[in-house]
Amino acid sequence: KHPWCSRICCTAAVKNARKILEQKPETQIFVLNKDIRTYGFREKWYNEVRELGAIFLRYSDDKKPEVHKKGEKLFVKTYDEILGDWIEIPADMVVLSTGIVPDEANDELAKKFKVPLNEDGFFLEAHVKLRPVDFATEGVFLAGLAHSPKFIDETIVQAKAAAARAQTIISKPQYRAEPTIAAVNEDICDGCGICEPVCEYSAIEIVAEENEPEKKKAVVNEALCKGCGACIAACPSGAMEQKGFTSEQIYAMIEAALRPEKYEMQTAGAGEEK
Repeated sequence: KHPWCSRICCTAAVKNARKILEQKPETQIFVLNKDIRTYGFREKWYNEVRELGAIFLRYSDDKKPEVHKKGEKLFVKTYDEILGDWIEIPADMVVLSTGIVPDEANDELAKKFKVPLNEDGFFLEAHVKLRPVDFATEGVFLAGLAHSPKFIDETIVQAKAAAARAQTIISKPQYRAEPTIAAVNEDICDGCGICEPVCEYSAIEIVAEENEPEKKKAVVNEALCKGCGACIAACPSGAMEQKGFTSEQIYAMIEAALRPEKYEMQTAGAGEEK
């Protein structure tokens, strides 16, 4: 159900086991897992816990551990991959290290702020290297568990980066938008809606006309539009145009580029100045 790694759950199990064994070395601890992933220098904790006596047992998806009660005692039944057999472990306490899942409200927030989600349900940044805390939608930033499972120190670093990016906008007395953006010719637009899903910046919305609700048309949010031209290429009626790059202007550029021009070349002989 959850193909992503939650990052913190394995580390939390190792950290708790380490604290218990440091205070009460006689405690017998079993850590049942499909795979242990302790990121970065936290791998040192895993090695220390094993040296302190914790036992790590792996299980598979088709043979998951079972917890049952016999009288007043708890027992955990699990399949030991090394022994190749089922074993039963008496337990005074069973602790579940839960993973991280995306918030159920992410879908609604994504629609309100017009930002994308990845296939797992977490918010997706504009570019993992070039714009790691930005959305394609201008002025919206992300950090922490909204982006993906991560540790507190990683969240703090990402939050600082998001705050710094926001400061680049709010520190300016005026913010200049992109001038070469899309525009709708309302006389031609029939509100087919093809342009709306094509826009990566969620800058286009199909709305009904006030006087005639049955008629619809596309409206461009000029603050969000980046002038990429995707909607213009997709529009079947030609109602979408880009300011500064209308069809008439493009045709004029092509004609000017193909127009034959005469150039005179002057050559200088040996010893003469050019």
